[in-house]
Amino acid sequence: MGPSRVSLDTRYRSLTELATLVTNRLIVHLNHTSGVTITGSYSTAHVRHITDNFFHAGNVQVYVGYRYTGYVLGDTIRQGLSLRVGGGSPFLADSNARDPEDQAQVEERNLTAALLPFEGQTFGFDRPVTTSAEWRMELIGCHAPFLHLRADLTYWRGQHVSGPSDPVEHPRMWEIPMSVSVGGFASPDWGFALAAGLEWRTPGDEWQGRSLVTRLSTTVEWRAFPGRFHFVLHGTIYTGDLTGWTAGLTLAPQFTMKDVFE
Repeated sequence: MGPSRVSLDTRYRSLTELATLVTNRLIVHLNHTSGVTITGSYSTAHVRHITDNFFHAGNVQVYVGYRYTGYVLGDTIRQGLSLRVGGGSPFLADSNARDPEDQAQVEERNLTAALLPFEGQTFGFDRPVTTSAEWRMELIGCHAPFLHLRADLTYWRGQHVSGPSDPVEHPRMWEIPMSVSVGGFASPDWGFALAAGLEWRTPGDEWQGRSLVTRLSTTVEWRAFPGRFHFVLHGTIYTGDLTGWTAGLTLAPQFTMKDVFE
C-alpha cells in the first residue's frame, strides 16, 4: 500500500550459530488511480552458512492487485484494503535433479529460502505463487497514528534427490506469514513503526526443521525533498525455530503515475 515507488532494500542478517546473510531487493511498485496495482521485484543474497558460502540470485517476481481506500466517520479515519497475487522464477531454471551442478543450485535456493523468514518466496524453487491481503487504518492529522495488518500465503514445490538412482522428490512447500504494525509520525518528515509477526511453514527438512518463526521489528522513516524520497532504517529480532537479528536500510523515491506518463 502507499504511493508508487522504486525502492532498494539492503539488509544484514545474523542467525544465531547458523549463518549470516547480506540481501538486496529491488522493488518497483505502481499504483493507478483506478485502484489497480502492479509490483515487480528482484533479489540477491550472499550467504555465509556453517556448511557453505555462496552468492545467489533470487526470483524475478511480478504481482498484480487492487487497492481500495475510503473514509470512516466523515474524514476522521482513512482506511485501505489491498489484495494481490503473483509470483516468479529465476532467470535460469535449475530443474535437472540428475545433474549434480543443477541440483546443487536448487539446494542453495532451498537453504536461502529457509534462512529468510517472511521472504522465502524470493528464493523458493519452482515458481512460488503468493497471495497477499493488507488492511490499514489511520487517523487523519499531523501524527497520523495507524494500524496495519497483513497476511500472505505462498506455495511452491521443492526438489530433492538422495542419490543418483533414487527417485526425485518434490515436497510441497507452504509459507504463511502474518504481521501487525502500529506507528505514526513525530513530525511531517519523521515516522516510526513497531511490528510483530508470526510465520508458519510446512514441517520438514526442506525448511531445515524450522517451521515456526516469530519476529519483532522497528522502523524509523525520514521523508526528504520534501517527502519525495524516503530513507527507512529497519531492525528485527527473530525468535522461535530460528533466532537472530536483522538490520537494514531502504531507499525509496516516491512518485505518481502522472509523473511517469505526463
